[in-house]
Amino acid sequence: MVIGKYNKYTQELNSYLADYFRMQLCSCSLDLVCGMLDNKEPDLILINLMGIGEDKGELFTTLAFQYGYIPVICVGTLHEQETLRPFLEEGCCRTLTRPISNANLARQIAARLGETISPKEDAYSSAGLGDGQSLLPKKKILLVDDNAVQLRAMRANLQDYYDVSMATSATEAIILIEKDMPDLIFLDYEMPINDGRKTLEMIRDRKQWRDIPVVFLTAVNDKAHIAAVLKMNPAGYLLKPADRNRVMQTIHKILGDE
Repeated sequence: MVIGKYNKYTQELNSYLADYFRMQLCSCSLDLVCGMLDNKEPDLILINLMGIGEDKGELFTTLAFQYGYIPVICVGTLHEQETLRPFLEEGCCRTLTRPISNANLARQIAARLGETISPKEDAYSSAGLGDGQSLLPKKKILLVDDNAVQLRAMRANLQDYYDVSMATSATEAIILIEKDMPDLIFLDYEMPINDGRKTLEMIRDRKQWRDIPVVFLTAVNDKAHIAAVLKMNPAGYLLKPADRNRVMQTIHKILGDE
């Protein structure tokens, strides 16, 4: 059963998953949900958190206490999850962070049901899941860091959702930006030769690049250093090693995915 507001995202969820599972689509009205559950219980409940606010808290409470034996998966951005966190924590539901590919979601559902499927890989779409009809290209993120281990770790966390390129120096970063301008740049502040400050100055020196949001990555956590970082007016800064959830939350906020 897919529960959610009748928006494009819910329709895409239902349309794609119907190729692999028997689907029931239901609005987030508590009365309708309980009516459908009393009529025929599903093997799993999938909830689209998009557009669902705290006023729907009773829905999650009811699922937890009256139908707690039915596994629940909730899909939403970090912001949507945080808004509903008190209610999500009442039950044993699992949360998946959007954006997530159709294929990955289908595999997660199958695994929760103790099954294995091999869904066709799909592209990232504007809603976070594509139905194969209205797909948009992945947004481009450039990672700039002289530490190759850090680069590979961040790329591993992002490459399922974004088009990720990497540079280990300012010179290499400029070449990559000229070749394919990114939507967002994560820039190490403590690089040798041309550090993050100089690299950002080089980027902002080009009129066509001035609006690219740049997030600094820094391993130094003292007031004077952070003050120096913020003087450059970056789109944000993160302390290294960057936590995956913080990175995703920063991306969603800057690129408008929330």
